[in-house]
Amino acid sequence: MQNLFRLISLTLVLALLYSCSHSNDETFSYSPSSISPGGEVTVYFNADSTDLEGIDSLQLVAYSFGNNLLSTEAYDMTKDGKGFTCTFKSDEDADGIIVKFTGEEKSDNNNNEGYLIKINNPEADAGYAVALSSWGRVLDMDNNREKALELLDDTFTKSTDILKDYFDSYIGIVSRIRSEAKDSILTEKLAILEGQNDESEEILSSLVNGFEQAGNDAKADEYSKVLNEKYPQNSVKANSEYREINLLKDPDEKLAAAMEFAKKYPESDLTAVLFYYSLEDLRKAGKANKGLAVIKADPSVPHPAILSRYLNYYIDQKDYDTALELAQIKAEMSMKELENPEGDRPENLTAKEWKESRESDLGYSLFSLAQAQSKSEMNAEALVSAEKAVNLTKNEDAEVNSLYAELLIENSKYEEGLESLKGFIAAGHSNNSMKDLLKTAYNKVNGNEDGLESLISKLEEQALAGMFAELKEKMINEPAPEFELTDIDGNTVASADLKGKTIVVDFWATWCGPCRNSFPGMKQAVEKFADNENVEFLFVNSWERVDNKLENAANFIKENNYPFHVLMDTENTVITSFKVSGIPTKFVIGPDGNIRFKAIGFDGNTDKVADEVSAMIKLASES
Repeated sequence: MQNLFRLISLTLVLALLYSCSHSNDETFSYSPSSISPGGEVTVYFNADSTDLEGIDSLQLVAYSFGNNLLSTEAYDMTKDGKGFTCTFKSDEDADGIIVKFTGEEKSDNNNNEGYLIKINNPEADAGYAVALSSWGRVLDMDNNREKALELLDDTFTKSTDILKDYFDSYIGIVSRIRSEAKDSILTEKLAILEGQNDESEEILSSLVNGFEQAGNDAKADEYSKVLNEKYPQNSVKANSEYREINLLKDPDEKLAAAMEFAKKYPESDLTAVLFYYSLEDLRKAGKANKGLAVIKADPSVPHPAILSRYLNYYIDQKDYDTALELAQIKAEMSMKELENPEGDRPENLTAKEWKESRESDLGYSLFSLAQAQSKSEMNAEALVSAEKAVNLTKNEDAEVNSLYAELLIENSKYEEGLESLKGFIAAGHSNNSMKDLLKTAYNKVNGNEDGLESLISKLEEQALAGMFAELKEKMINEPAPEFELTDIDGNTVASADLKGKTIVVDFWATWCGPCRNSFPGMKQAVEKFADNENVEFLFVNSWERVDNKLENAANFIKENNYPFHVLMDTENTVITSFKVSGIPTKFVIGPDGNIRFKAIGFDGNTDKVADEVSAMIKLASES
């Protein structure tokens, strides 16, 4: 009997340890508290007081990590009292998991810090630090290199063995935020790494990179010789040769070198990029036909973006037959990738997101095909391609929508064109050219323009109302970091002196394509508020990769005649304080000094930029 009681007691204890024990009032918890790699974990989430409050159906998205992101999986959650639960199996190689919750196109990620589940300690802290400094942006985590560095230093103190797995990430963080003390900090850690007497390819590569960053060329050369002898095809050597090839000025010589590189490093991801630059240099040098021959020989070798470059080039040259051939190649490749992908699923995408990404790629490929078909006067075929493109891009890309509407009209489908245009404009997925298309379709359907202006006003009001409603959902209220920088004219600008104004802070760099592409729209916004003393635009130049950053930025602004007030963040201190993970990133700061909006990237719709920024300014000013 005594043994029976002991067995019952043990069973109860285990049940308590491994069941999902939680309080209905807590937001997040998980069990068991000690998770074995590959073991099950049960998560509880209470959406009350979060952006997901009141939503009936939630998903948990789990980002498993080691010294980098390993995999992303989505799981449906089940209602449990006041909250939701789900149980899933952890990745066998994971040291930890970062979780976010989603529902009805909203998400909660613990105030941009992610919900952390630890499996191995202290490895989980080190892996979380890497997320804070790099890949955490995939779940909208704030970039926080200061916290990341603190976590890594603390982890290395507890276990120097972990240093080897995280040293490359550590180099990047220290180089970004401790540039003045970088040499001494890295030298100290390099001494520990050397003392571990590990001659694996990964460690030797880290020693080479570390000593180069620390300014110790002799040591870097010493380890480079050992690395090259033991591992002739190592990544450090490949990166070095890649950089040397990219510096070649002669496009024929660069292409030949790229071909040799591909043979020498058949597994390197750099091959596709190297071919992209080589073929682009050929095109720019007037040797596009030579580049075209390389593409046609094996379109899968260069980066897919080169197909778009060449396709647009041949359209500009009015060589529509060649453009059509390239568009067909591009569409066939995208279709094949959608139906039977060659590579593994990217670690930052769920299965659903990966499929949607491939569908989107096919959509844009079919958009290019529709353009080429239209130029070749194949309007019926172009319309079929454009309709598929619109559906695959979910009616959300203004340029794709515009071509589809144009082709409907060219194919005399006026009523369908009119209805499509009304839908695109009302939803805010339109550009300025669609108004002329709407006018044409309206006249064809109604025989006159009676009521046209009223219709356009109504559609634009719907679009504006939708934009405001969407932006209100995205409003935040966080204190903005204070800063003081010098502008390109040598004047000091302090954020403290701008209190009481609504401030738009746009982080950018001259090498950043999306930054440059967004500037025509930003120019419209600046000009719109030029006479408003209560609105200030600050374009903060950061993350530049040139020696003379001031001259580089000033020349760019002057050459493009942009009326921008540019501040120089030459040491990248301000962009770090704003926890920016990618550029362009815009912040709209209200008169009270709090950040009300954060917008990352550029979606390609120039006409929409000014309207969106204007709406953000209005909402921030009124809050």
